[in-house]
Amino acid sequence: MAREIRRIDTKYALTLETAHGTVTAWAAPAPGRHAVFSAVRQDGKNLPESSYLAGTVRPGDLITSDSGQAAYVIRKHWEQLRDAGHLDDATSEFTKLRVAWHWRTIAALVALTLLSMLTTFG
Repeated sequence: MAREIRRIDTKYALTLETAHGTVTAWAAPAPGRHAVFSAVRQDGKNLPESSYLAGTVRPGDLITSDSGQAAYVIRKHWEQLRDAGHLDDATSEFTKLRVAWHWRTIAALVALTLLSMLTTFG
């Protein structure tokens, strides 16, 4: 999969842009405005080189955020593979992007939300 990654973004959540589509990890959201305002300069230092855009990092790339922590791990591994020459081969190992929805988790969330609404307003 590392060969397929074209861009790692953290604007709203951790997003991996691949040759076959985009994958968004909503479990790794970008920080809210309060977290951004409480960030310190040290949070944006010693990140993988692909984290920096025009000499600065996005708030979602800060190591103190969920998206930043996930992006740090992925970028570090991706850059190690790239620097070792493992990503030079232009052939793709996948023909299409596989996305899996966790329907049981979604159903449980909907059921619990409805149940909480019933107990609150019932």
